[in-house]
Amino acid sequence: MQNQEGQFTEGEDSETSSVFEQEPNELRDQFWKVIESQARDVIDQRAPRLKEHEHQSLTDRKGHTIASVERLRQIQENEAGSQDIWLVLDFDDVLNNSTKYQSDLQDKLTESTGIPKERLSELYTASKIEKDGREVFHFESFMKAVQEIAPEKRAEIDHVISTINYGEYTNTAVEKAVLAARATSDRAMRVSLLTFGDPEYQRRRIFATQTPELVDEIIFTEGSKRRVLEHELIHTYGQNLEWHDDVVERDDIAVIPYNPPISEKKPVVLTIDDSHEQQRDYKRLLLDEGMIHARFRHPQAKRYAKVSYTEPFIRLDEDASHSAALELYRTIRIATESADTLKSKKYGQIFDIFGSAESRAKEYEKLGLQRNDVNVSYHVQGEDIIREADRMIQKDGQEMPQHVTQQINKRQGSEIDLRQVNFEEFISEKS
Repeated sequence: MQNQEGQFTEGEDSETSSVFEQEPNELRDQFWKVIESQARDVIDQRAPRLKEHEHQSLTDRKGHTIASVERLRQIQENEAGSQDIWLVLDFDDVLNNSTKYQSDLQDKLTESTGIPKERLSELYTASKIEKDGREVFHFESFMKAVQEIAPEKRAEIDHVISTINYGEYTNTAVEKAVLAARATSDRAMRVSLLTFGDPEYQRRRIFATQTPELVDEIIFTEGSKRRVLEHELIHTYGQNLEWHDDVVERDDIAVIPYNPPISEKKPVVLTIDDSHEQQRDYKRLLLDEGMIHARFRHPQAKRYAKVSYTEPFIRLDEDASHSAALELYRTIRIATESADTLKSKKYGQIFDIFGSAESRAKEYEKLGLQRNDVNVSYHVQGEDIIREADRMIQKDGQEMPQHVTQQINKRQGSEIDLRQVNFEEFISEKS
């Protein structure tokens, strides 16, 4: 029952005494699942899953394959038959904590075979095959080398591989940020997972997680990610691009002959990658308008220490409170809501919007959003249930109000207004 101060207290009321018994944290977990399920339902409605995956090869001007695409969903379109924003996500050390996965795998192999971890690291490096000037790690080559060193441990090695839980390394905060951004925007959005590496190995890892449910397509490449973007901008969105070998030299300075007009179909492109080298390569696209690049830095990632304070892109630095994932959510939110404005802005102008907390706040105000928009509360049937839940959780073991537990039990997700959900807490609290 509720006292005069609006707090919930214990009482003899039969309505509150019949609440099912659960730990507060378990109840909160159920509430997150309701919101997550609702968000996924919204995505399924806007971008229906394909009954059969569609496969496509992307080729360059010379007919060489540069990537393979596995399309999972019907991509949203706006009135121009295009998208307002194209979100391009990296897998390794962005959506997946791949550095930790690789370290844990080597630890388990050392424990089961006795091979020192330093030796396994050497085998890992030796298992990279050069292709088109890039080194691509091949898992099968690595495992073959391990088995050759410890043939008597074949059964133990097979057990380690068969019991890998790839989903354990999902960056759930980033996953939720993407989920929230997709579910709360009405703009036509294309979400691509663009991953570099051995396609067979990457596919095995990706499809062992829930990541495919978040994206429209997965693009596998063993070559340049920038070339993939170039291909799509030209062939899908009708954008004229100047090729790097077409520039002219004048006084030892490369000069672009002309500034191509922006295609009406071209969306705002937002890339998220952990590598500063990759983001610099994206910047080599000879088209500056409507291109936003963000670097995600996870402290456990192998590239974390590589940083330049003159990086020409947004930096999202992760910490224990999932600050980078929260900034990613804000960045996608601003990009989607401001797509029409950003489409024709050059990168320097875009950076003015995304570069600082103060400029972000100003952009929120332009969009009609309050700076503390992230602090709005959850509403189910008009009731502020999360604040009530928080009050109850503050006291260990105290029961939740019955109307809260009823909403959760009935899973009335359709009654949750996702635009009123505090996704910042959603992302950080249970990740």
